[in-house]
Amino acid sequence: MKKSTASVLTTLLLLAAASGAHAAGTGAENLQLPEDALPQLKPLLEQAMQQSPKVLERNLDLVQAEADGYMARAASLPSVGGYVNYQRQKETVTGITTSGAGERFSYNASINQSVWQWGALEASRKISRIDQELARMNYGSAYRALAAEIRSAYLGLVMQKMALRNTQYSAKLAQENIVRQQARYSANQITYGEIMTHQLRVDEASLAMRRAKSDLEFALSSFRSLCGDIALAEADLPDSIGDFTQAPVVDEVLASSATDATEAVQMAEREVEKAKLGRVGPRYGLFPKIGLTAGASRDQTTRDYLVNNDVVTNRYQTDTLYVGTQINWMIFDGMANKGARLAALTRLRRAEQKLANVRLTTARNLERDRANVGLTWDAYQVAQMRLRMAREALAHQRDEAGRGLVSQEQIDASQGNVFGNQYYAQGALATHLNATVQYLSDKGMDPVGRSAVQARSHN
Repeated sequence: MKKSTASVLTTLLLLAAASGAHAAGTGAENLQLPEDALPQLKPLLEQAMQQSPKVLERNLDLVQAEADGYMARAASLPSVGGYVNYQRQKETVTGITTSGAGERFSYNASINQSVWQWGALEASRKISRIDQELARMNYGSAYRALAAEIRSAYLGLVMQKMALRNTQYSAKLAQENIVRQQARYSANQITYGEIMTHQLRVDEASLAMRRAKSDLEFALSSFRSLCGDIALAEADLPDSIGDFTQAPVVDEVLASSATDATEAVQMAEREVEKAKLGRVGPRYGLFPKIGLTAGASRDQTTRDYLVNNDVVTNRYQTDTLYVGTQINWMIFDGMANKGARLAALTRLRRAEQKLANVRLTTARNLERDRANVGLTWDAYQVAQMRLRMAREALAHQRDEAGRGLVSQEQIDASQGNVFGNQYYAQGALATHLNATVQYLSDKGMDPVGRSAVQARSHN
């Protein structure tokens, strides 16, 4: 009868949650993040997003993209250069009895500017800008992925702390039980084999407790490293995540506009645009290229000749100022340009195919993530119902114990059942929160990631 009643209550609860979510589904989304349930996570998250090694690495990626942009734009900007040359010379003229020594000094300074390369210069500048946009998008994706990883790791720490508590309680019960069984063994009420069975339970419970302790310490160390060596101890972790009572509200995401708004699709579109521009240079690789040049040069020579024991000094100096147009034309390059055109076309076809695949997979992933938010919430409600039933059973056992109808062992077992169901309920809640983070991250709506990327774009 109790099982039937519980089943009915569970069904009603799920139906109410589903109907409430459906009724609100046409309005604005209402989703809660882990930092909403765990206020102590928010400052850790903010600190980690500034000093985490992964964030520092992504910052270097942005700097690298900026450096690559300078190199890509170099062909469009004027180049300035020159040289200075100084020589000491000794000359001997064969056939006549003259010889001498002298000096030569020369220099040249010039400026060159590419003017027309059939659109390749403009394409290069546009590719540079696209590369920087892609670097910022990659930075945003990595930033959101790191925020999701930190949240998931912190929820995992809370769960591991709860698991350690449960194993400690189980070890305590096993130790109390072995004391009672040893008293019965001393009174010849049980056999040696039975006492050894209880001792094995103590050993197993102790091993589980030590393993849970070791796992928590390792997870704490990994979390500190992930966040940039922040100070976090086991005592700083909360005992539980807390309970949620408000059902999530998630809008439909099947429309193509929602898919195209995702960063993954936008990045794939940029790659297609970049691949199209990448065909311009190879297409006109064997066409003449026009540029402007201007400069100044000097060639100065001083010679001292010994002619019939007389020293004769000659000096020549030529100063030149020039300005003009230069044309460079590669007529045949051994079919290298043909290979470059084929490679550029292949990159374009690959980028277009990737864009089509990304659109399809993104739409499916968004719908899956949207559905997963609701499914994990329903799973949490089921786990909450089981926890509520376990607590009611524990309260009933304690009432019965007051009348002398239930032993302490039964109460301890009921308490362990409450701890176990609490762990499962909190695990279901952690799964729901991670699903929410994944959904918002895929849509590019994670508030942590959005604020960071916006701040970065303003710098």
